[in-house]
Amino acid sequence: MILPILNEEIRVGDVFECLVDKSVLEVCEIKPKGRFFRRDGSFYERKEPLVILKDRKSEKIFETNLITVQTLLMQRISK
Repeated sequence: MILPILNEEIRVGDVFECLVDKSVLEVCEIKPKGRFFRRDGSFYERKEPLVILKDRKSEKIFETNLITVQTLLMQRISK
């Protein structure tokens, strides 16, 4: 099942209200996809952009891929 894209544009600084539990999430960082090297010389690959979200009430940090954030039931309340 393919979920519809509800929030196509996601940018750092965007603030969303979740329509299910009314929590308020802020986009703190978007890490690009690609191949990245670690300090020890090994590398890892990120196949999709990674979005870092912060819950403004609890201060918890959440990390998920971009497509997941785009399909969440959220309403933009600030840019």
